Amino acid sequence: MTQGLRARFQASQVAVGVAKRVRGERLFGYVGLGLFCLFPLVSALQLRDPDAVWRDAAERSRNSVVALYASRENANARPAACGVVIQDEPLRIVTSANLGEDLASPYSSRWIGWRRVHTDPESRFALFEATASPAGTEPAGVEIEVPTSIPCASAPTLQRVDAALVQPEVLVQLPLWVGTLRPEARPQTYRATDLRTVAARGVAAAAPMEIDPMLLGAPFVSREGSVVAVLASREASPGAVPIEAVTAALLALERHAARDAERMP
Repeated sequence: MTQGLRARFQASQVAVGVAKRVRGERLFGYVGLGLFCLFPLVSALQLRDPDAVWRDAAERSRNSVVALYASRENANARPAACGVVIQDEPLRIVTSANLGEDLASPYSSRWIGWRRVHTDPESRFALFEATASPAGTEPAGVEIEVPTSIPCASAPTLQRVDAALVQPEVLVQLPLWVGTLRPEARPQTYRATDLRTVAARGVAAAAPMEIDPMLLGAPFVSREGSVVAVLASREASPGAVPIEAVTAALLALERHAARDAERMP
C-alpha cells in the first residue's frame, strides 16, 4: 500500500514537472514571437526621418514669409532680405533694420510695396507697411497668412528653444537651418547655436555653410510652426530678435496712431 502511494506521488511530481516545463516553453515561445514582431517596428522607428518635423513646420509657416527687393523693376535680382507678416490689417511685416525705406515683394503677377513705419531704437529690426500699387489696387487685401500663435508682448522671460529658420517660397532652394536659440539680455535677444542644415526629403544633408544674407529678416519657427524670433545678424553665433520685442513695438505703434487720430479735428 505504501509503495503504491509512493509510486503515485512520484508520478504526480513528474507530471507537475512536465507541465511546468511545457508552460515555460510556451512562455519562451510567446516572448520570442513578441520580439520577432517588435523588430520591424524598431527598425521603422530607427529609419524614421528625424528632420521631417522641421520640414513640416517650415511648410506650415512659409506662406507668412516674403522676399524683399530693393526695386520692383527687376524680379530677377537677388532679394535684399526677407520679412515675416506680423499684422494683416494693415498688412505689416517685420524684417532687418539695415534696409532701405521702400521695398517690394513679388506676389502672384504683381508687386507689393512696403514703406518703413518703425525702426527699433536698438537697430535690431524694422516694421514695414504695405502701400498701394501703381495700378491703384490695395495690397492690404492680399491674402498672405499671419503667423499663428504669436506670443504676447507681456510674455515671461525667454527660454531656450529649438527652431528652424524658414525661407520664403522664392528662396526655397536655400538650405533649411535648424538650431537652438539661447536667450541673452541687454537688449533681450537670442543667439542661434548648434546650427545645422536640413536637406530635402531623401537627399543627403550638405556640408554646413554660412547663412545666406538674403535670409536676414526671416523667421525662426518652433516645431509647431509658431514664430519665435527674426534673424537680425549673421555672426558666428547669429543674433535673432524675440518676437515678443516685435509685438511690443507693434502695440506701441498702434497706440501712437490712436493718439494721433484723437488729436485730429
